[in-house]
Amino acid sequence: MNQKLLKKITLSILVSSALLQADTLNKVIVTAKTKQTVETTAGSITVITNEEIKQMHVSTIQDILVEAVGISLGVNSSSIAGRESISIRGTQSKHTLILVDGKRVSGTDAQIGHSDFQYNWVPINSIEKIEIIRGPMSSIYGSQAIGGVINIITKKTNKPFYGNISVLGASSSADGGNESDMSLTMGGKATKDLRLSLSVENKETKPTYKKSDSNTVLREGKKIKNALIDIDYNIDDTQSISASYLKGRELRSNTSSSVFYKEYYKIDKNNHSLGYKKNFSDITLDMKYYVTKSKSHSGNSNFTHKLKDTVLNTEFAIDSFENQFIITGIEYRTEAYDKVYDTLSSSDFSDKISYKSAYIQDEIELGEKVILTLGTRYDKHERFGAELTPKANIVYNINEKHKLKTSYVMDLMHQH
Repeated sequence: MNQKLLKKITLSILVSSALLQADTLNKVIVTAKTKQTVETTAGSITVITNEEIKQMHVSTIQDILVEAVGISLGVNSSSIAGRESISIRGTQSKHTLILVDGKRVSGTDAQIGHSDFQYNWVPINSIEKIEIIRGPMSSIYGSQAIGGVINIITKKTNKPFYGNISVLGASSSADGGNESDMSLTMGGKATKDLRLSLSVENKETKPTYKKSDSNTVLREGKKIKNALIDIDYNIDDTQSISASYLKGRELRSNTSSSVFYKEYYKIDKNNHSLGYKKNFSDITLDMKYYVTKSKSHSGNSNFTHKLKDTVLNTEFAIDSFENQFIITGIEYRTEAYDKVYDTLSSSDFSDKISYKSAYIQDEIELGEKVILTLGTRYDKHERFGAELTPKANIVYNINEKHKLKTSYVMDLMHQH
């Protein structure tokens, strides 16, 4: 039996200056699985708040994210009418993991060439904040997070029931490109123990085309409809259950003519999830089960891409030891892909892969100046074997305003 060991090492060192907004410093970074703040968490992290998003007056996730340091937009192909994908520090877009409330969004990069279909899953007005972690997070989230993680966190409030309606419009100086956006957001405590939230949006961006040639589209048009429902119920003071349902449809346009919308690309997506959380004094159990589906039909090519991710995750946060915070969990995930043609003259294609994973992270405070984080993730791929991803992070507090951060990540893959 032949065995092959592949190693990939990432080492980064940075000096962080604490010139951050005071309200940001006081917030724990949920995505990093830590008790620390932006200031004292290892790695390069940006938090974009709801207030900052409002001030941007933008209508897409890409427009929000590109404002962050280290994130750039790459045009996939000059022939795909200006589609743009997110790149963190120059890595491929498929190596940036997109999450909504900690749940994976189906990335289409690997299956659908020149696609950027994973960035319009949630209504913009439903976003509470966006956490961006630049650099490898594969020891917690797996190989898809080699470049980094973007976690879109939606609004959940304990305030009395509220609601607002937003109507926006924008006129482009180019030929085409005008935008309209209508959205509704409401939520709050329906009863003492029940919290609800609802967000819907309907927005459209007209295609942008050459002034000299209205048949040449520089940036494709989009019609997007999204709806998100969240429910949380406190069983008692120590445990709660949650459920959410997200549904969206997107139409893509590559012609200046309005009749185009009868179909170039139609993208249907939905996510449904169930969660259970239980506090045992210094230990918290967090269980999630969710299914994410996307269906992308090409009117030009007459076939449909179908993606389905199913995830069951059980995680423990352990705060029982002095100066230590431990996160450990197990996960079972399946990815299914089907390519289905409209006619019987072509052969359909189907594939399904399962993953079994376990991970642990220990955050250790070594005195007042040093925070050491050790962690590793073990992934068993149904087809390609096992992968171990250890990491080590150190944060050294030089003074109140400056930190020295260094991180080390290695991927070890065994193939048989």
